[in-house]
Amino acid sequence: LYIQKSPTTTKLLQKNSRDYFKVLKEKLLWGESPSKKR
Repeated sequence: LYIQKSPTTTKLLQKNSRDYFKVLKEKLLWGESPSKKR
């Protein structure tokens, strides 16, 4: 295994304006009725 620094860069994570708990609610389907869950 050989690891070296790349000449190009990329952004892996991006901070967005969404609220942490709003993201959790969307991802975990908090507040949804059981019939609507995926």
